Amino acid sequence: MFEGHRADRSTVREVIGDVRRRFTLQRVVWVADRGMVSEENLRAMREGGDRYLVGLVRRRSPLVQAVLQQAAGGTWQALPEGGQAQEVHLPGHGDRYLVVHSPQRRSWERQRRREAMRRTRDALRSVAQAVDSGRLRSPEKIGARAGAILHKYHGHRYFAWALSPDGRFRFWVDRAKLRAELRVEGTYVLQTNDPTLHVQQAVAAYKELQTVGRGFRCLKDVLAIRPIYHRTEPKVRAHLFVAHLALVLGVALEKALRRAGLALSLDTALEALRPVRLVTLELDGHQTRLITKPTPHAQAVLKAVGLSRLTPPGPCSEIA
Repeated sequence: MFEGHRADRSTVREVIGDVRRRFTLQRVVWVADRGMVSEENLRAMREGGDRYLVGLVRRRSPLVQAVLQQAAGGTWQALPEGGQAQEVHLPGHGDRYLVVHSPQRRSWERQRRREAMRRTRDALRSVAQAVDSGRLRSPEKIGARAGAILHKYHGHRYFAWALSPDGRFRFWVDRAKLRAELRVEGTYVLQTNDPTLHVQQAVAAYKELQTVGRGFRCLKDVLAIRPIYHRTEPKVRAHLFVAHLALVLGVALEKALRRAGLALSLDTALEALRPVRLVTLELDGHQTRLITKPTPHAQAVLKAVGLSRLTPPGPCSEIA
């Protein structure tokens, strides 16, 4: 466990050293997200003959732009869970690069982009109204306000603005920027120095990293108990324990769904269970407990984990 002010990427060398001291491993492939990647960390992963599989930042990276440009004219192979991938080799580079198109990621990123554009547009409209009404006049303050909005909602990826000589504030969708975003929407780039990993194996291994992140989100989102602020080490450790427990339960549920032959993702299964509630009714001094009737999807999920019938605690047991 590290102090809260430590940047994620500054912890990598210590974690690698700790794993190497505690375990005797014959073959290691370190899988890391783009926020953990730096040349120093890649060098640390290579020491001792280890391999790595890492995600790369798509924006503001000449390397990634070169990979994407070369992939544009290449041959794609379909992935078992949907989407497609392609391996790219750059002259003078020993590592392999994989470009992955994911329909699920494209849908998620499209939704986030539309929401970011909506929020940016609404906020910039408020700036324009403030300028038109005379409440905001200083060019410096106008620029600071617009810049803060673009930074907060990542609006610089989609919008441009200008202040005319007569003091009018204008903003518009920058079509060139938007087209650049649309070209990479749903696409991510992986880098690996492992020559033995097939494309499908590499993509599957990287998705396992996303499963870990989803497990932590289960604690924060699905259980709806954030934000949580801790200032003592025992409470932080307890929080991390519960977060890891959420991950373990999520993985166990996914395995149960697969064994039952259900083609449901973890998120879909949890969403199906969300309406299932324990309800306590008190009428004329008598208390009754009952459970809301599960939907067919929820019943299938419950059956997959061995629960054919839900019985509420207490002397009264009914199904609503």
